[in-house]
Amino acid sequence: MPSSEEGSVISENSKVTVPFEIVQKGKKQSEGESKEVLDAETYEQQLAETKSHLLLVNEQEVNRLLREKQQAQEERIKAQNIGLIVGGIFIVIILISLYMLYRGKKERDQMNAVLQEERKNLEELNEVKDKLLAIASHDLRSPLSSLRGMLELFKDNKLTEKERRQMLSELEIRLDQNINLLDNLLVWARDQMSGLTINQKSLSARQITDMVMSEHHSAAEYKGVSLVNNVREDLKVKADETLLQLVLRNLISNAVKFTDEGDQIEIEAESTGNEILFMVMDSGIGIPREKQEGIFSINSKSRAGTHNEQGSGLGLGLCKEFITKMGGSISVESEEGEGTTFVFSLPIAHSEPLELKQ
Repeated sequence: MPSSEEGSVISENSKVTVPFEIVQKGKKQSEGESKEVLDAETYEQQLAETKSHLLLVNEQEVNRLLREKQQAQEERIKAQNIGLIVGGIFIVIILISLYMLYRGKKERDQMNAVLQEERKNLEELNEVKDKLLAIASHDLRSPLSSLRGMLELFKDNKLTEKERRQMLSELEIRLDQNINLLDNLLVWARDQMSGLTINQKSLSARQITDMVMSEHHSAAEYKGVSLVNNVREDLKVKADETLLQLVLRNLISNAVKFTDEGDQIEIEAESTGNEILFMVMDSGIGIPREKQEGIFSINSKSRAGTHNEQGSGLGLGLCKEFITKMGGSISVESEEGEGTTFVFSLPIAHSEPLELKQ
């Protein structure tokens, strides 16, 4: 086999002689290819590692962004919650302020209403006081002056027997009217000053009406008016005797005042279950419709009677006040020229001892 210096190589299998340069070149090429293969694998590995690193970095960045977003969202929700709490507190403060303003206004309105009511009551009391002074100075003084003049005439014997009897009848009527007025004034004054004590008990409706009607017999006879009591004997009413007499006295006196010769005054009473209904009816001149409103006011103005009788206007107001205090009610029905009916109710008395003040 030739030496290497000759630059050839003999293949053992084929016995082919290959030049040495070619062999060296083949080795170098093979080594280069191996190196390229190794570089490619390293590149792929590095690329894969780079990709993994990039994915990891990207994932970490995404996670970081998500955490920041979540944190920002939590901060926003926290801020919203704080805003809601502050807003709620603000709304509550506004509502409390509005309620306090409303309550203060309501209390002021109530206080103003109370003051207005008290002012109205004071004005009414002042009017009543002026009215009482006028009554005391005129309605009570005038009959006493008339009585004095009549006594002078009797003393001087300047009257005939007929004139004397007539004057005595008129004097009796006037004195009865003034006694009734004085009773009204005293009872009203006692009620206003110290409060009226109501002592209700079982009373005979018939006996009470008989007693009061007898007090007006002279006045009715003088005017030619008949008095009729149709109240049943068995009816018992629960009432204060003094106040019931005062009510009946005022209603009958009022009826006599507005009736004339030939007229009739009747009293009836009936049971309606838990109440006794009293009716004082007359066939007199009646009450004009425009006069009926406010007729039970303590400040109502009185009309002159059929014989020019004057009144105080106090009686019907007292009737309503005292009947109400005894648990009843009162009303009026009237047509001008056709008479008047006063109707009032009081509790019925059940199985109580019968008492009557003499």
